[in-house]
Amino acid sequence: MNQYIFVPWSKVEQTLSQVELPPEKLSNYDLVLRCQQGQRPDRAIFAELLHRYQLHVDKILYHLAPEWQDRSDLAQEVWIRVYRNIKRLQEPVKFKSWLSRITTNLF
Repeated sequence: MNQYIFVPWSKVEQTLSQVELPPEKLSNYDLVLRCQQGQRPDRAIFAELLHRYQLHVDKILYHLAPEWQDRSDLAQEVWIRVYRNIKRLQEPVKFKSWLSRITTNLF
């Protein structure tokens, strides 16, 4: 004899949406979306985003100013601008190209 348990899907979806993944398990897209929520980006989420894209920023800055010793200052300025303006990004999928544009616009 088969027995069925009926579960309303709305409750299952609510439970799934309440599950919080650690930042390192989130996709890049989800990281950007989470940074766009609230008044300011969550520090742990933003730190993970920075960790994933720091090398990308460093490479761009190296190509733009290979002889400059203060590239770390420029990188810091890039990340400050990202932090302040991430809510303006309308398509989170294009985060990497948006980040590249911010980096190149410093020059």
